[in-house]
Amino acid sequence: MQYVLEVKDLTVKQKGSFQPLLKDISFTLKKGEILGILGESGSGKSLTALSILGLLPKELYYEKGQILFNGMNLLTLKEDEFAKLRGKEISIILQDPLSSLNPVLSIEEQLSEMVKFHLGLNGKEGKELIIKTLREVGVPDPELRLKNYPHELSGGLRQRVMIAMGIVCSPQILIADEPTTALDLTIQLQIIALLKKLNQEKGLSLIFITHDLGILRWLAERILVYYRGEILEIAQTRDLFSNPLHPYTKLLFSSYPGKGERIFLANTLKGDSSNGLSYCSFYERCFHPCDKSLREAPALMEVQSEHWVRCFQSA
Repeated sequence: MQYVLEVKDLTVKQKGSFQPLLKDISFTLKKGEILGILGESGSGKSLTALSILGLLPKELYYEKGQILFNGMNLLTLKEDEFAKLRGKEISIILQDPLSSLNPVLSIEEQLSEMVKFHLGLNGKEGKELIIKTLREVGVPDPELRLKNYPHELSGGLRQRVMIAMGIVCSPQILIADEPTTALDLTIQLQIIALLKKLNQEKGLSLIFITHDLGILRWLAERILVYYRGEILEIAQTRDLFSNPLHPYTKLLFSSYPGKGERIFLANTLKGDSSNGLSYCSFYERCFHPCDKSLREAPALMEVQSEHWVRCFQSA
């Protein structure tokens, strides 16, 4: 099977630190697929996105692994080569458009920069593409909005502008990093519906990062469950919701109103496995830990068709 993206054994560390921030991350993305990444804050979701885009902070480095885009290992590219690909072939939508957009440039100026750099379009031709893209993402009166600055737009419109920036160069992969977090529910639903429409109409491969189970249940085809820089479970969305296997995934689902009694994670998850004593990253927070987890780290194993889990007891 041809994958548009393959991440293989990706490990990212901070200089001077022994503990990896991302550990042996492996997953695939098919053309036109919507892949969800689920996990609590600090689990490595956004760091995975930055790793794919080659935007690691200076204090971090790739220790090992591959990131294959249509078979090409991105980690072998020089920065100028990566810059040509970033935004054109792989693009990102960030969760806070007000801080992500340049406050001193108009919407037209910001979109024009991308169109000129990646597509070589300027003047009338570039402006027509920008207006067409803004209209596609539901910005009303796009010709008038071009002269607006970010602070003059509502939160929903700013996020639509961010999506326009993400798709204006027709990328193959769009990464949406919690793009609805700062929006009210009605606007959230509109943005999610828009992303799904773009996926269906353009064949866009989408990676959607969130901590919201409800969004992924409706949007994603497959889900990766992250915890402390590792993937603990991978499954088709329907299988994950009907039969979560990892203890951490079960606890996440117990906090979701659509899955029985609501139990808040703050009261459910015990301890913090940051002391490095156990090999299993979830050992100290697990209700039924096994002795084997103290002796060796569980591998991510396929226990059912297309259902992978990193747990001795669930495998």
